[in-house]
Amino acid sequence: MCDMTDYFMLKPEDIELTKEVYQKFLSGYSKYHALSLEEVLSFPDWVAIRHFQLQATILEVHGIDCIDEQFIDYQLYWLNQWQESNRL
Repeated sequence: MCDMTDYFMLKPEDIELTKEVYQKFLSGYSKYHALSLEEVLSFPDWVAIRHFQLQATILEVHGIDCIDEQFIDYQLYWLNQWQESNRL
């Protein structure tokens, strides 16, 4: 996965780094397997899905008591910032 973002605080430089890593990955990967435009454009969605999959893992390992309202607020902030930064 080409996600170089911080888990809690999404910073513009991390977003750009994530996109750069993805482009480097694509340049090599596409030599062996072509991706459709739809697949290439789905990248922001996959990063967001992975981010929230990590949350599910945290809950599975540590239980519901390991999160609080602030944790949820941080994750919503992350998602809103990520979506805003990836609008076409």
